[in-house]
Amino acid sequence: MHGPGAAPEAPTDRTLELLPSHLDRLRPWRFEVTDFGSARYTREIIALSRDLPEVDLASLLGDPRLAGFRFDEALYLDIETTGLGHGAGTLAFLVGLAWIEGDHVVLDQLFLTDPTEEMALLRAFLDRLERCRYLVSFNGKSFDTSVLQSRLVITRLLGQVEAQLKLVPHFDLFHVSRRAYKGLLPDGKLQTLERAVLGLDPFERHDDVPGALVPTLYFHYLHTGEAPPLHGVLVHNRVDVLSLVSLAMHLCDVWAGPPEDAPDGVVLNLVRDALKRRDRPRAEALLARCSSSSEAEVALAAQALSERLRRMRWPKPK
Repeated sequence: MHGPGAAPEAPTDRTLELLPSHLDRLRPWRFEVTDFGSARYTREIIALSRDLPEVDLASLLGDPRLAGFRFDEALYLDIETTGLGHGAGTLAFLVGLAWIEGDHVVLDQLFLTDPTEEMALLRAFLDRLERCRYLVSFNGKSFDTSVLQSRLVITRLLGQVEAQLKLVPHFDLFHVSRRAYKGLLPDGKLQTLERAVLGLDPFERHDDVPGALVPTLYFHYLHTGEAPPLHGVLVHNRVDVLSLVSLAMHLCDVWAGPPEDAPDGVVLNLVRDALKRRDRPRAEALLARCSSSSEAEVALAAQALSERLRRMRWPKPK
């Protein structure tokens, strides 16, 4: 495995005068040496604000692939690309990755200075992926891993079988959050969850750019060399990745508890999920929390679910 190298020397004042839009003004970049050249990245270390949850995700979510899941053995992934599709022509020019070491989150953002350096970036990504047993993303099963898998095969870094990133145990927060908050939020977007569920300070995204503009800003940089507009792209990706860590912990709290202050609508959604997975003890325990609700709508929904539970045929105990 190739280790991260030291940060490059800071450019001189004269250099900055000659190159007022230079990329080095945006971040304190580091360079990682690989067999395919140097990969540019920036690193940030952030203190964790809470203890890591200890939950049996495989049982709670009905996904045996997540057996033994630990937050400090996961790689949190979010990418920015040159297009909104995941066809062969789409490049991942910014790969945001985070992992937990002790009581800190380490955040790396791998940046593709030029498309000719793609293999170095992908190699640096693989080095980090190989350290972790699980992936955590937001809709990454449908998009992020598809883009990366395609590029790994096209560049011949990996064969088709080796590049099956989707076979890595994957905790996709998009699908889990939809199961918990279905019908309770205007949409299932990550930024909506940040505001409504995580209580993220809007100031965290004050320099952000809309996701739809991200490819345009990167192409502008490639054509003109003007790097300042990429600041908003880096902010966008940084907040997304850190939100994955917070949202993953929050969803584990909800599914394991849920907490006493969880909305009744969330509890009812968890009841529906338990019934769908034929987990009778969990459904009964959750229904007990809603059956005495003073809200007529909640009580009626709980009554309907109780009747559904009563009518279901359950396997005879062995």
